[in-house]
Amino acid sequence: MFLAFKLSDIVTVPFGWLLGYLYDLTSNYGIAMIIFAVIVQLVLLPINAKSKKSMMKMSGLQPKIQKIQRKYANDQQKQNEAIQKLQQEEGASMGCGGCLWSLVPLLILIPLYSVIRQPIQFMLHESAETVTAIIRSAHTNLVRLEKNGQILMHSGTQSKAAGSDSVIAALKNMTVAQLDQLLDEAFTFDNFRWQQENKISVDEPFRADGLNRLLYKCPHCGTEGNMVGKGIKLTCHNCGAEYELTETGFLKADNAIFTHVPDWFNWQRQEIRKELESGSYNLDIQVDIAMLVNYNALYMVGEGRLTHTVEGFHLTGCDGKLDYTQGPVASHCLNADYFWYEIGDMIGIGNQDTLYFCFPKNCGDVVAKTRLATEELYKLHQDRDFHLKHCGECPHHHHLSQE
Repeated sequence: MFLAFKLSDIVTVPFGWLLGYLYDLTSNYGIAMIIFAVIVQLVLLPINAKSKKSMMKMSGLQPKIQKIQRKYANDQQKQNEAIQKLQQEEGASMGCGGCLWSLVPLLILIPLYSVIRQPIQFMLHESAETVTAIIRSAHTNLVRLEKNGQILMHSGTQSKAAGSDSVIAALKNMTVAQLDQLLDEAFTFDNFRWQQENKISVDEPFRADGLNRLLYKCPHCGTEGNMVGKGIKLTCHNCGAEYELTETGFLKADNAIFTHVPDWFNWQRQEIRKELESGSYNLDIQVDIAMLVNYNALYMVGEGRLTHTVEGFHLTGCDGKLDYTQGPVASHCLNADYFWYEIGDMIGIGNQDTLYFCFPKNCGDVVAKTRLATEELYKLHQDRDFHLKHCGECPHHHHLSQE
């Protein structure tokens, strides 16, 4: 939030909130700007009208003023007194009062430029220090290519690079695994690490609310679905283990197994992979079902049952009218969200014709686990031995693996 008040904030703060609200309303920055410009013009309309009216009055008085100037050509004092008297009688002025209305729009438009130029600060209501930290972070380590040492690195605002030919040659000599690791590093961003390194304080008393949706498995007792994130605490209601999410994004607890949220999440990924490899993974839940057909509208169509195993997803329901299967390599990830459009946690599957949005019912936090399982299952099915073990070579399963 803004840490210091400036005179220009009288304009920038309310207009920043307004532009942010219009963007939330339209989900289109261009349309929001058009509506915003219309509103600004409406705000300035009375001022512009006052200025125009004053100018028109002065223009109409010019013949009379010229007549006075000719009459008192040799007496400047009487000339000024007569002009002043005329202006008072006609309700017009050439002094600062008349010019003031022309200056008021500038006093609004100049700081308004800052709102448009600095949307992070004024629309998202972040402090200037936070914006500076974001920019500094973006300029640091933009790209890093490694093969037995550093090949190409952008650090800060200075770009240090080997010649393009040597970079291309190095890339050609990389194995698939090395290229995959390189891409993972380039497209990986740790929000919590960034917060910690830049000393960003998040002091909201509800910062751990819903954290159980991501960290659903207790590392102390191994139970799932008993974690509860509330206030600044994440607690296991099975064994009583309790963690605090600090203002700087760390996890703090007595006998803490994890102090970094992504480390906990990655441990859950490893646990899911073990279940998949052993064949013990199985999701079987009751869901409310919504369908999106031809991207026209979302329809709530009824209740059903969603299962997820090493063979993929199987959705049935709507009084036997729905029976949809999706193979394990249909997608490398899962369309999933938490409290989606304030309906509930959501698991999304489907194809180019129809999308099925499944909302789990009374089964705890399963969305994050299902998403991790989908990602790891896709990776495992690239392994032929795993595919043969769990799917064999029968035509049915071969067809599923290609969906």
